[in-house]
Amino acid sequence: YGPRQRPDMAMHRFLRGALTGGEITLYDDGEQTRDFTYVSDVVAANVAAAERGDGGDVFNIGGGSRVSLNHVLATIEAISSRPLRVKRDSRQKGDVRHTAADCTQARKRLGFRPAVSLAEGLRREWEWIREEDDGHQPRAA
Repeated sequence: YGPRQRPDMAMHRFLRGALTGGEITLYDDGEQTRDFTYVSDVVAANVAAAERGDGGDVFNIGGGSRVSLNHVLATIEAISSRPLRVKRDSRQKGDVRHTAADCTQARKRLGFRPAVSLAEGLRREWEWIREEDDGHQPRAA
């Protein structure tokens, strides 16, 4: 997630909902967890793999903490100072309840550690969405 994220992705939809007051759909009870990774951390991991990895190496990259979608929504409300209009819907078939990345090998072999917290990453994407909506030139991440 981060500035310039595809508009169909969750963080973008949630932040856009905060901006416009539009309804967002949350599937299941919101207690499902994910390990969200900010775009600049993904870039840093790729650069580290190119510089220090061996051809064919595979590394898991993640944001460093597993959080519930309800936590994400509460963080967005705090950052935006706006309530979200959440429509709760049933769990989607095939949706995994909990996911997280095991970054042990990336940490050991590449020195990878996520640098952008969830709150900071959401704040950066929030600022970008607001600027984009105002017609200003979006800032780089």
